[in-house]
Amino acid sequence: EAIGPGLHPTASLGRCPREVRTLLTCPLLLDLSIANALPCIASQLDRLGLVPSKLLGALHTYSQDRDACLTCLIAAHQIGPLDQQTPSDIAEALANSVLLGASYDTWTAKYAAALGNTNHREGVLVRLQHDIRHIWAAVEGSAGGAVRAVEEEGSDRRKKAKPGKAHVFSKVLHEVESCILHTASHFLSNAGWTVHSMQQDSDASVPLSLLVRPPARLRPEQGDRPGRELVIAAEAALSAIARQTSESVAQPPPQGLGIDVTLAVKKLYGLDPETVLRRFD
Repeated sequence: EAIGPGLHPTASLGRCPREVRTLLTCPLLLDLSIANALPCIASQLDRLGLVPSKLLGALHTYSQDRDACLTCLIAAHQIGPLDQQTPSDIAEALANSVLLGASYDTWTAKYAAALGNTNHREGVLVRLQHDIRHIWAAVEGSAGGAVRAVEEEGSDRRKKAKPGKAHVFSKVLHEVESCILHTASHFLSNAGWTVHSMQQDSDASVPLSLLVRPPARLRPEQGDRPGRELVIAAEAALSAIARQTSESVAQPPPQGLGIDVTLAVKKLYGLDPETVLRRFD
């Protein structure tokens, strides 16, 4: 109130870079997100009637056994670490970028310094690259009108960039993701957790997450950062959240969408804070 309303609209944790946000809040809060969020949700769009199941074969293969796919990708491309990114981070970026329109070749060029082999092409990701435009078209046909109606209703009439081919697809993924996290908020609140805010990094391809404070019995001693015990306790508590919903947290009981996901604690623990912060110098 002393600063005045609206004068510092970006002075919030939601606009804070993820690394800094986690370093600032880790004595108190956990950052929770949907594991493998974009591929996991996209692979189940047939359950919502948005995409024919026959178009989701490559996505199902990747999502159902993602760890094995990433292991093969790391070995075949001989991926090494790059800056603060692990080989798994780099491998995971391929599927997420292909989903939103980037090509396999674009990923190879971007991470060339971390790749010992730039010539390999992993079959399931090649198939996904081939299928993705058909998936976009299906979502456009099913939900395009609804997405544009919502955007028109909330338009502030400022000139906006022309939406890309993946625009409606991306909007639908994030809407479903938001519904899932609102349901997670409902269950966490009922279990004694405090949900502080929903986060989305500046890159729209980065999934949403929740900043939550565990119940008193699961909190670390004052002054201590959360240890592995707290992370394990959080993951155990979250395993009870199995079905998701489109209903608001203010309207219990939630009604399930039928989307199956796993919530996980975002991992920053163990990284050197000085190294992370130097990236923002």
